[in-house]
Amino acid sequence: VSGVNPFRFVPAAPELVRFQDSDLFPALNSSSYHSIYPPLSQLVFLVGGATYQAFGLLAAASSIKAIFLIFEVTGTIFLIQATRAMGLRPSSVALYALNPLVLVTLTAGGHSESGLVLGLGMMAYAAATKRPRLAWVGLLIAVATKGVPLLLAPLLLRRQLLERGLSAALLAAAPAAILGLILVVPYYFPGLFEAVGSSADLYVRLFEFNAGLYFLIKEIGLWMTGADWGKTIGPALRMVFLASAVLIWIRWPLDRIDGLMRGSLALVGLYLVTATTVHPWYLAWGLVLVPLTSFARAAWMWGSWAAFLTYFVYVGIPQGTVSSVFWIGVAALLVWEWERPIKARLLRFAGRRKARQVENDLVGPRILDLGAGEGYVGLALMNDERRVFLVDVGNAFRVDLPGVVFDGTRLPLRDRSVDSVLLSLVLHHAANPERLVLEAMRVARRRVVVTESTYRWGWERRLLEIADRLANRTRTMTESGWMDEPLRFRTADEWAATFEALGAQVVRSGRANRVGHRHFVFVLGTTDSADREGVSPAV
Repeated sequence: VSGVNPFRFVPAAPELVRFQDSDLFPALNSSSYHSIYPPLSQLVFLVGGATYQAFGLLAAASSIKAIFLIFEVTGTIFLIQATRAMGLRPSSVALYALNPLVLVTLTAGGHSESGLVLGLGMMAYAAATKRPRLAWVGLLIAVATKGVPLLLAPLLLRRQLLERGLSAALLAAAPAAILGLILVVPYYFPGLFEAVGSSADLYVRLFEFNAGLYFLIKEIGLWMTGADWGKTIGPALRMVFLASAVLIWIRWPLDRIDGLMRGSLALVGLYLVTATTVHPWYLAWGLVLVPLTSFARAAWMWGSWAAFLTYFVYVGIPQGTVSSVFWIGVAALLVWEWERPIKARLLRFAGRRKARQVENDLVGPRILDLGAGEGYVGLALMNDERRVFLVDVGNAFRVDLPGVVFDGTRLPLRDRSVDSVLLSLVLHHAANPERLVLEAMRVARRRVVVTESTYRWGWERRLLEIADRLANRTRTMTESGWMDEPLRFRTADEWAATFEALGAQVVRSGRANRVGHRHFVFVLGTTDSADREGVSPAV
């Protein structure tokens, strides 16, 4: 309004001395730092500045809020249309539009997140209706008012590459890029980006507010060393975020429009988790997308309520108390929502590890995984030359392999119908381990491979029982009742003696791991049916 580039000088600079007798100047909390608000926000402030000169502070504040209200209402309309285009209920937009945190902090508080709402709402609508140019314009509006949504650009580009190919995707982004340059040029001067970057660094190195992970690591460092590592932890967390963001940009599944919304929420959420400053209105960055996907919805809704508690910091409540309530609630709800996929990933990883322990001992093309659980071990054993079949007492299979349920005593298979049978950490759960081994020997043509958790001392056995109950208490196969049986752990020598008494030849035995509990592998050679029948009275 006064002909001065708002980015060129810090408010306390001598070049701006004529403004420093204002009542506003003493209230600035960062008078020695450059403005970081992007060009579109500056245009809104331009209206406010002109109104301030003509009519005073109240009129200026009202004019700024009026523009933000227009932005927000328009963005909400785009959200409603986006839900319809995605086949969702438009009423879900109330999760954002009627959220008390949004009503209090955005338009009522005069925060520029309202422009972000307009931009992301437009982007979501355009992406859902396959209007690529409009999607980029929407993202530009969001970036030009807040800056943070720039993180979403790689996801939007990848989505459009999948839909349209490289040339069409770049052409779609071109108008928004040109418009962005037009917005920046009036404010440009040599050193612009360095000035803005130095101020943005405040939020990493100096400012601290409601930062859960940052506060936790800082307190641990203080407890361990007695030193304040805050100025080191902040930049380190930012590097963690950037490395994680790259993985999301490259690997996040975007084959469906819901994937774009989920990925965007994941990026924004990860940014806030690793940030040193999380003001209540920052939650609007993700809340605007909450109506468009169920991804982490419970955690975002909790955060939108718990963020109000952080205002008590200004009246003397310790920041650690309210931050703990906020972030513990977020973490608990994320674990609750993601328990099944997290567990599935862990079980898949464990399945690959268990498969590596026995894959060289299993011989022949037809393998039976007896007591297969979810089936991840069998899946890891599959290859071009090997077929794996699953058998268990309950239908907990989660993989695309053939499987059957049996009664725990008699396998529904003919004698010598498979080459090898695998019993991976199964026997200590069986009501009659000997009977199960005999059944495995009956159907196996060449080998039976057993892995078992063993112990040497009594305290090891007690730890095994506790660990086993904890690890398996929520797995699907508990519905069969098998897991309710007493746990029948034995020493390695006791298992070897059991196998020999059943007529099996222990071809090889030994620990499968070097660290952790005593996980043993027993490779059994089969004998003929007559020999097995001869030891059946011992069962």
